[in-house]
Amino acid sequence: MFGKFEIILTTIALVVTSILLFIIFVRLKRIILKKKKRVFILDKKVNPLLKVSKILVMITFILLIPGIIYYIFTIAIVSTVIREYAKVLFIITFSLWAFIEIINCFSVSEKLINAYLFRQLLFSVISIIGISGAILLFSFILKSYPFPDKQEYVLLDLPVKGTWLVGHAGATNLTNGHTKNKYAIDILKLNSDGRFYSGDEKNVLDFFSYGEPVFAPADGIVTEIVDNIESDSIGYM
Repeated sequence: MFGKFEIILTTIALVVTSILLFIIFVRLKRIILKKKKRVFILDKKVNPLLKVSKILVMITFILLIPGIIYYIFTIAIVSTVIREYAKVLFIITFSLWAFIEIINCFSVSEKLINAYLFRQLLFSVISIIGISGAILLFSFILKSYPFPDKQEYVLLDLPVKGTWLVGHAGATNLTNGHTKNKYAIDILKLNSDGRFYSGDEKNVLDFFSYGEPVFAPADGIVTEIVDNIESDSIGYM
């Protein structure tokens, strides 16, 4: 199950990265060769409608950089199976593309300046839609970080040692998939290659977390020990 997700999602991430690299290449080629003459955004030739639209596009990409990266790799829990190199390549490529587009917002092509009003209005509508989506994605960052006051919580250590993946936690359902116990936290032990299982993942023994020692996350007194609960079958809650 996880193996199939890993292959599919990693492939998708690499394909999207390749598309972004192609877009970056085309953009840089046009800039270097100056195929399209551009006018500085504050120039008198640029009407107020285009100036506002360009500013909206600029803000859109500024918000998209953290918004998309946070949504894909923090909120979308399934992305945890994507290989690390694919994640890094995507983040670098996406950030580079967004940065180029931000720089590009300081100027307007003469073709757009001389275009019919309908096309300029269409560009403005697209910029409004774009910034609306960017604001929505960026708002997820703010919504998933409500921490209580210090006097209202107990600081816990991880009950394990080594390198572990921690997820499905937090004060909102954006990052926490637990419906019955909102304080539950899922943890998975990772190996040196960033994987949390080996073999065909059909048995609990295939996961590196199985059999690992568990430590007290806070000071307390042991009141009961239970060791007769069978492990869940893979795929069943």
